[in-house]
Amino acid sequence: ICSKCNCDLDGTLKEVCDQKTGKCLCKENTEGNRCDKCKKNTFNIESRNPNGCTKCFCFGQTLDCSMSGLYHIEMINLNSTEWKLTYARQNSELNQKEIKIINHDDSLKLDIGLFSNEFKLNQPIYWSAPKTYLGNKITSYGGYLSYSILIKQKNPTENHSYQFKADLILIGKNMTLSHISIYQPTYDKTFDNKIDLLETQFHHLSSGSSVSREQLMTVLSRLDEIKLRATYYNQLHHSELVDFRITIATEQQNYSVENLKAKSVEQCSCPPNFKGYSCESCEEGYFKVKSYGPGLFN
Repeated sequence: ICSKCNCDLDGTLKEVCDQKTGKCLCKENTEGNRCDKCKKNTFNIESRNPNGCTKCFCFGQTLDCSMSGLYHIEMINLNSTEWKLTYARQNSELNQKEIKIINHDDSLKLDIGLFSNEFKLNQPIYWSAPKTYLGNKITSYGGYLSYSILIKQKNPTENHSYQFKADLILIGKNMTLSHISIYQPTYDKTFDNKIDLLETQFHHLSSGSSVSREQLMTVLSRLDEIKLRATYYNQLHHSELVDFRITIATEQQNYSVENLKAKSVEQCSCPPNFKGYSCESCEEGYFKVKSYGPGLFN
């Protein structure tokens, strides 16, 4: 007789249990006979976490944290006057007189018709998100960023070469992180994509090395730029940003968002003079001073 393993699947490895003894095989940050408990200084057991539970970050100021009582809401802003066009590198805004963004049926349309048909896109152009999406987005960790784009061929008789580049770029705290999606848009069909805001979804743009939770949290604490790919081929083609949204967490529950509870957002027990869910800020009356003290706050 084969008996089912009596284990919490969210907290166990792929093998679930030892086939001889039935002992549950816990992920790195889970414990208990059923691997259903988080180890000390970790929180939020979930299947998508390869370690089972998330390690407290708290900018290194404390190891004591728990799951926040916050809820996810979606932030949306497709105001054409606030979006910019840029290349992948930081601070590379394009001349808006040559390449225009126009509102088109509640979406943003990239108009590059002023270029001649011989113009080649030797590197991708990116949508650069407005300030409402930037700044301190610590509570976006574990949520998602979703978008919908529509690519149309300008000249169907031309051969178009696809460019394999980053689809999403996050810049902050002197780090540039990139995401390349498995699926890519095709002509004349709206492409919908959702990216979990977890370290496993990103790499460092320059080196291609993996991203740690600490690094992603640091970037999210001060997002300077969010760039979403607008062009995909080396010849002229129309690009339309149909939808773009990012989740943030709030104390107010919003019943329009699925999986409402922001379980991946930590609530740290901050030491005196610190505030924020991850101890990322100073209390009023205090300011940041660079030092050689503990933690990543500096």
